Amino acid sequence: MRKGKYYGWLLPLLACLLSACGGDDYHYPSVKLEFLTAFSGADGSLKTVLTDEGKTYAVVEDASKMEIEPNASARIVSNYAPATAADGTEGVKLYATLAPVCPFPRPAGEFKTG
Repeated sequence: MRKGKYYGWLLPLLACLLSACGGDDYHYPSVKLEFLTAFSGADGSLKTVLTDEGKTYAVVEDASKMEIEPNASARIVSNYAPATAADGTEGVKLYATLAPVCPFPRPAGEFKTG
């Protein structure tokens, strides 16, 4: 077998692979990962979230497109970051949401050992 036979297609392949690596301008933003209580509107989409520290934020964008029962609340785990809507509303953008293993946590006082 001749070694030169493979060089004919190897060089164009490497050129294509190397050119595919450039020009990536998107960078994942600095986000928080926290448990939140989410509240939905009449259509079931998330409208506001409440942190465990008691801060309430409007959901200006939900990239996860999560829906829950209309006019209800649910416990979620979410990656989120501060955001501003086109109309100037301050709030958060939810990047990813998950339902936690225990959607309705019990307070420590309900356990024998606290």
